[in-house]
Amino acid sequence: MVNKMHIVKQVYELTCEDIVSHKIWEYLSEDDPSAQDECTVRVPASSDVDSLEAMFISHAVFTTRSGAKYDGYVHPQVHGHANDLGLTQPCMFVDSIRALTFWYGCVEPDRSSISKDLLELGLNERDLFPIVWECAWRSKRMEGRGQVPGFAYISGATVKYLK
Repeated sequence: MVNKMHIVKQVYELTCEDIVSHKIWEYLSEDDPSAQDECTVRVPASSDVDSLEAMFISHAVFTTRSGAKYDGYVHPQVHGHANDLGLTQPCMFVDSIRALTFWYGCVEPDRSSISKDLLELGLNERDLFPIVWECAWRSKRMEGRGQVPGFAYISGATVKYLK
């Protein structure tokens, strides 16, 4: 039997099975000997985590505009910040290993690349957005539900959505 505290991965290596099997993944401090870098996550010893003390991601179920459901994850936030894509950074698995991200940070996403990716996945934006997500893990301090209106990035101090 594998001790779940020893399950350590890079966040971008997580699969849908990882997220569904372990509802919470905690980011390791770069001082932790198991950490490769700031993207290293592990299954915490307890599901009693507090995002004010540690950074983590939580399994979430995403429901598209057309009603399709997908598993994925978000960075849960305190009440009032669930729709801030820069904080929640939602990621939705479209199969066991491929995932869509909706937050591009300070880089404007390339429309043609996104369109090509969606086409390969058999998806289209018209049926996707808005997407509603709901955390499988709950906390009194954390917002358990949010919305993804589209592919987003920040320009200056303004969050913009790909048109």
